[in-house]
Amino acid sequence: MHLIKIIIIFYRKLVVPALVMSILMGFSVSFINGIGIPISEDIPKEVFSINAAAVAYILFSLLFQYFIYEVRNPNEYYFYYNLGLNKYVLWGSTFMLSSIIAIISILI
Repeated sequence: MHLIKIIIIFYRKLVVPALVMSILMGFSVSFINGIGIPISEDIPKEVFSINAAAVAYILFSLLFQYFIYEVRNPNEYYFYYNLGLNKYVLWGSTFMLSSIIAIISILI
């Protein structure tokens, strides 16, 4: 239970920027797809693509982890290492949590 709290503390810095960028990506993919010639008039155009946003959330959370923890604050890994989590566990937990959030958002 202690390690889960530490992973959540680590993941909190990544949620907001990844979520904002994935929502923007969901709108932009729908906009780009809407520019083309519609196949049928009966099919309504989507304003937001949840699938694109879910995939973008996984990618952006990993990207923001790289920029926040590798480039901007590389010394924070020592803090988490002293608590029992190395860099690879944190990268894996970010990928797993982002994938779980993306799958849940697609299913809902």
